[in-house]
Amino acid sequence: MSERSRCLIVLLMSLACSALLTCRFPINAVAKPLPNASATALTVIRPLSDFNEDSKPDIAVWRPSTGEWWVRGMSKVQWGKRGDIPVPGHYFDCGACPDTQYAVWRPSTGEWWIKAQTGEVRVIRWGVAGDVPMPGQYDCGGARLSLPAVWRPSNGVWYVKAGRTVCRTAWGLTGDIPNLGRYVSTDVTSSCGANALSVWRPSTASFLTYIGGLTGEVPVGQSGDLPLPPDPNAEELDPCGLQAAAVWRPKNGTWYFSQGNPIQYGQDGDIPVPGANGVAISIWRPSTGTWYLRGSGKIQWGQAGDIPV
Repeated sequence: MSERSRCLIVLLMSLACSALLTCRFPINAVAKPLPNASATALTVIRPLSDFNEDSKPDIAVWRPSTGEWWVRGMSKVQWGKRGDIPVPGHYFDCGACPDTQYAVWRPSTGEWWIKAQTGEVRVIRWGVAGDVPMPGQYDCGGARLSLPAVWRPSNGVWYVKAGRTVCRTAWGLTGDIPNLGRYVSTDVTSSCGANALSVWRPSTASFLTYIGGLTGEVPVGQSGDLPLPPDPNAEELDPCGLQAAAVWRPKNGTWYFSQGNPIQYGQDGDIPVPGANGVAISIWRPSTGTWYLRGSGKIQWGQAGDIPV
């Protein structure tokens, strides 16, 4: 796999876990550790965001070299610096402003720097170097906002912060890749519509999901594939948001799904961006800064080194 095929986050072994205030999730037993697992590097493909509130993910990139956010159709915004990880989301309500806020997680300090489109700024300290930031709308604290959350590769624990409430769940193993897809059906009221805790396990090529006390496993793909976030515009499989699982295979540019036939779209070096501009099968080509939207043409936006957001 070439370097260009990766939106790569280099992860060092994490520091010791800091003390937590509250633990609402149970600490669940997981399978035996993988014999050849490594936590030194993970490739996490993150869901795209809707900055302009047109109900579909935008064509947008974050530029690590300058900390600039380039959203097609909007003015550029400088927020963040080299070494940060972009984590846009809806972290707090700010009146009539758009829901999606510019945000970065700073591994060196564990700080989440969040900026609303109105200019309001908040900083939250959560996580340590070596963690993987995984913000989402979790069943924690009762709020349906993006919550600061990290997954710790060294111990497989998810740490979610909802104000003064902290939720902690052991789900995953060293060598897994975290994912927010809902791959288990649940009618648990408090969990309905919330993000699940999911990991993709390369050794078994399967997604493992935990939500609301329920667990599930969905096999798809093979070792070397990249697990994909669910397309936000895809049809949900039950009233509480059950989603289909998918992976992308860099060596042949093929999309594989837990339901349906494979689709070849892309090539080695591309970055899959499911749902971009409302198109389910889409890729971004860093070498040319071009977005290819299956059945809908192409758009030039961004440059080599950028990160799709």
